This record gives sequence, C-alpha cells and structure tokens, in this order.
Amino acid sequence: MRVVLVTGAGRNLGKEISRAFAMSGHAVVMNARSADAVEKGAAEIVEEGGRAVGMPGDVTSEEDVRRIFDETRRRLGAVDVLVHCATTRVHRGFLDMSVEEWRLPFEVGLTGAFHCVRAALPEMIERQWGRVIFLAGVSGQTGAANRAGVVAAKSGLIGLTRALALEFAATGVTVNSVSPGLIDTERGEWTSQGDQSITTEHYRARKGQVPVGRMGRMSEVTAACRYLASEDAGFVTGQTLNVNGGMYLG
Repeated sequence: MRVVLVTGAGRNLGKEISRAFAMSGHAVVMNARSADAVEKGAAEIVEEGGRAVGMPGDVTSEEDVRRIFDETRRRLGAVDVLVHCATTRVHRGFLDMSVEEWRLPFEVGLTGAFHCVRAALPEMIERQWGRVIFLAGVSGQTGAANRAGVVAAKSGLIGLTRALALEFAATGVTVNSVSPGLIDTERGEWTSQGDQSITTEHYRARKGQVPVGRMGRMSEVTAACRYLASEDAGFVTGQTLNVNGGMYLG
C-alpha cells in the first residue's frame, strides 16, 4: 500500500484519480480548497471499501501545503505518490485579460506544484522511492486562443517535469506528466473562469477536432496515472504521456 496525495481532488479528474488509487488498495489523501467536496468524496470512497481522507487546503499557500503534508504524515505516513491535479482555467482574450486572471493559472498550477513537490521530495529521496505526476493538458502542447495563461502554465508544467526528472533521476524518484485532451467531465463556472461564451465555444470547437471521434473517459486518464505510479514505471521519467485521442502527436 502506498500513500497517494491528489490535489484538485474535489471534482472531475482529481476525484476520479483519487477513487482509482483507493480502489487499487492505496491510502489516498484528497485535497482541494473546498472542505465539503473532499470530505464528501473521501466518504464515498470509504463506503465503497477504500481508504481515503479529505484534507482541504490551498496549494498556492506554502503554509497550507506544509500543514497538509504534516497531517498526512501523522495520519497515514509519508507521501509516496503525489498527483498534482489542481488547476484553474481562465478564458479571456489576451488584451482583455487582467493581471490577476493571467496570474491565477500559474499560482494554482505551477506555484502549487512547486510547494507540493518541495514538501514531498525530502522523504521520497530518503526512502529512495517516489512518484510525482503532474496533470498537464493538450492546450499546453497545441496552444489555444483566449487561454494564454492556461496554455503558458500547462506548458510550464511539462518543462518542470523535465527539469525535476533530470535533477532527481538518481534518487529513485520519477517525475512525469499526464496530458489529457478533451475529457468527458462536468463543466461549470468553478472549473473555467472568465468569459463563459468563450468557454462554451472552446469546448464545442474542440469536440470536432478529436481524431478518434469521441471525448476521452476519465478512466483512461486514471489508468495513465496508475501506470506512472507503479513499480513497472520505474524506468520512465521526464515524460509526458498524452491521453488525447490523437489531438496532439508528440
């Protein structure tokens, strides 16, 4: 059994990734800003026979992240697998975007990753085993209009993957990204901020661009995460595993 910490676990992919690891026999810590969301999600997993706890907190806060890892260590043990799924999407034309709207995807996606990895790495290195998995996204590889901050932040996660993988390659810790394409999830104002008409048009247009002719299933993303966290993936590091139905080939 491994201890798996999933950020952005209140809804959609983060919640489903948490469930997949718990149903595979791991102890899962579900993190998001909403206490209600992660506590409810953890309770649902427990009802299914898995082991999970909800641990609310803001990954943009170094103090919150330190508290989350300290509490995880106290209740379950040190984190073996970190899955950083927390993200915020802002849909706004570049010239209309505020500085705060530009910063938000970086704060949640990249600064959140920085805080979480810094908290996780020392004990992973000490044990000579660890898995770090970032949830990137196809827009960070292909680009997308009206999402400059999101695209830049997702591209940054892929770059961070490569940098950390090389720096810590000899420690037994692997660092990889999973990059989903258009996945069939719930969408609403809490997942995408900014101009909702742009959001709607973005996803409508994307549906027609998937070569396999359908949206991806969340289970297909969770399978990629579980593989990268497994013993079999010990020789895989610095990679971006694309789960996008052929939208980007790289």
